[in-house]
Amino acid sequence: RKMVPFYLLIGLSFMRDVIGTTTLECSNSTFAAINNKFSNSPSDNPCVSWWQSANMYEEIANFALNPKVDTSVVTSAINILNRMLEKALLTRPYFLHSNSNDDTLWWCLAFERSYHLIGNNQFLEMAELTLEHVMRDWTDICGGGLLWDHTKTYKNAITNSLLLSASTKLFETTKDAKYLNIAMTTWEWFNASGMIDPIDGLVDDGLNDSPTCTSIYQSCPWTYNQGVLLSGLARLSNQTGNSALLLVADNIINNVFSSDCLMRSTGVMRESCEDDTSDGCNHDQKIFKGIFSRHLSYFYLSLSPQDQEARSELIHNFLVTNSNSTWENARSTDSNGFDVFSPQWDQYIDDSVSGD
Repeated sequence: RKMVPFYLLIGLSFMRDVIGTTTLECSNSTFAAINNKFSNSPSDNPCVSWWQSANMYEEIANFALNPKVDTSVVTSAINILNRMLEKALLTRPYFLHSNSNDDTLWWCLAFERSYHLIGNNQFLEMAELTLEHVMRDWTDICGGGLLWDHTKTYKNAITNSLLLSASTKLFETTKDAKYLNIAMTTWEWFNASGMIDPIDGLVDDGLNDSPTCTSIYQSCPWTYNQGVLLSGLARLSNQTGNSALLLVADNIINNVFSSDCLMRSTGVMRESCEDDTSDGCNHDQKIFKGIFSRHLSYFYLSLSPQDQEARSELIHNFLVTNSNSTWENARSTDSNGFDVFSPQWDQYIDDSVSGD
């Protein structure tokens, strides 16, 4: 089956000041395909995995929050998210007993974003419960940090970047100081961990086991590890008045955009598992670039107007280039006439892995 990449809803689809006609058309087309899948899916969940589902729901909320979309789209999105909440409340023990802390934190962000669209406090309560749940796994191994999995000892970038992003978002929404304290402690540990590589300035995947606790160097690191950290840094900068955090984020962005490994010469982003003849990425890795784009957009939208102006051209060019390339070069149609897109953004490669 071909992939309907819900990550195409992200980036420009809710970056309101720079959205263009092609991007809105692309996002509308993608949402139509997703909505059709929901309408015809007995499970009400047309995604491969639990954590991918959370990302999809977050994107649906983002898209519906964009004032440029039709009211019919907003109505459909609200219906989808309300059905998601109903199922989450019925299966709450499952949400609060997952061993995978990164998976749980994706849901924290999805619940929180849905709350902003719909205003139902139950979404916010679920977001707070999921964050409270993962904090059981903040340990002294390697000096602090959140475990990737309750049953493992591995500590990695994505789990702790998500904790930073989720805690700053919950502080922004609730004004509860405990979330700011979690965010500051998380960043203090992350910054000292060495996972931001001193050689290439990119974020590595995680740490070697204790007692060495050294960063595991990746010559071509995953794009989502670069992106998720950005949103948390921008919000934490706002919340603490520490402008130096924006310089950390700027360095990561500049290092990504200048990386021959992560960027093609055309300005289109690539994942290290991609090649030019087949899709070598698994169903998780297929959405990493979209996650980068979303959190880059969160980063931009969290900035002051002055700070936005200083970065607007760089970020705008990236998002427009990648959105346009996906629409023009990586699009096909499925048997129902809906647009489908390749996970590779510069050409259409038939996706044989179930990713819709």
